[in-house]
Amino acid sequence: MVRRATTNHRQRRARALAAFTLIEVLMSIFVLALGLLGLGALIPGIIREQRVASDRTLGIVVANDARAYLSARADLRRLVIPTTGGTGFGSAAGNRYGFGEWLLNDQWSDTYLWDLESIDAGEYQDAGNFVIGRRVLGVDPPAIPLRDRLYPSPASGLDGPQFVWDFVARRLPPSDASGFALLADVRSGLPSGLPQQWRSGVEVAVFVRRVDTGIRVPSSQTPFGVMLRGSNPILPVGLSSATGTPTGAGADTRNNEVYAPPMTLRAEFDGTRSTVLRLERDGSVRGSEPGGAVPLANRLLMASVVGQQLVDNLGNVYTVQELLRLESNFAEVRILPAIPAWVPATGGAVSRWDDDRAWTEIRQVVFVPQPPATTIVFRLGVEPNAVRSPSGSGAGRLPL
Repeated sequence: MVRRATTNHRQRRARALAAFTLIEVLMSIFVLALGLLGLGALIPGIIREQRVASDRTLGIVVANDARAYLSARADLRRLVIPTTGGTGFGSAAGNRYGFGEWLLNDQWSDTYLWDLESIDAGEYQDAGNFVIGRRVLGVDPPAIPLRDRLYPSPASGLDGPQFVWDFVARRLPPSDASGFALLADVRSGLPSGLPQQWRSGVEVAVFVRRVDTGIRVPSSQTPFGVMLRGSNPILPVGLSSATGTPTGAGADTRNNEVYAPPMTLRAEFDGTRSTVLRLERDGSVRGSEPGGAVPLANRLLMASVVGQQLVDNLGNVYTVQELLRLESNFAEVRILPAIPAWVPATGGAVSRWDDDRAWTEIRQVVFVPQPPATTIVFRLGVEPNAVRSPSGSGAGRLPL
């Protein structure tokens, strides 16, 4: 009897030793909770990275569509509308048309910087439409309407767009090897009214942005409907006129909000730190371009956001990796890729259009308020027959 009791006691003790104690169970639950919390913290980052990768892939498609669109617009590449019996090079400003509004203007991009002042600020900010110039000899100026810059397009049959693209341009510096020649090399015999700085092409930077996700659309309407309506539209990417900051919910034009345009800042490279740019006020800006009223402090903040893409006046595209320093009048950012080794340090002299350093130094960057999905830079020429040398032979330029 005693042996049986002893055996039962031993069996109960063995079972007790094989089981988990309450403390062990609680510790296991605690460790499991920590693991789940860590996994939960990773999931938003994974989703964000997947979205960035998806946006970048689709953004390249949209950017290539934008390039094809701009290249196919023959009216943009038409420099002038000649008067009857004229040569097309008349001194009357009314003859300018398409890129001629830029290339026949000595003041436009006079030191090969990105130039936004030629954009109709009112039309661009209030309706998102890009208009070049004005009505010429009864012909409307070239326009790149918001409708054509949405992706997918209204004709796709979908309810609304995901992306919108914008572009800026600058005058190409002389570069015979690339097929663009400087007609000012000929110092005499130029037709009357032909600017010395006339070149046969422009460089274009296209920014592709995701449409603001906070846009509210009434149940009876569609995103295309509210963005493209004739009065009080809600534009796809918004900027508050009062604060000069992105709205995140489009631009409700009834509430002092405008289409968020590209902007510029002066940029400097010190010649030693190949992954650092210093950003400050752009002295070439006159204040009449879209977004001209945005304070410097806000421009610096928007330009230095991690993931922002900056395009310098040499056509290089950089992505902001880190904000190194932010003051009231300047910011320093770390960028990738590194600045090419051939680029010299930014000098302090004021550049001129005929100064070699004007097209070799980093002096400016252009960007959009919302970090874009993709940014591309390419060159556009004009119709070869529209580019004439002083002798009429076509010498002095190479057709594209």
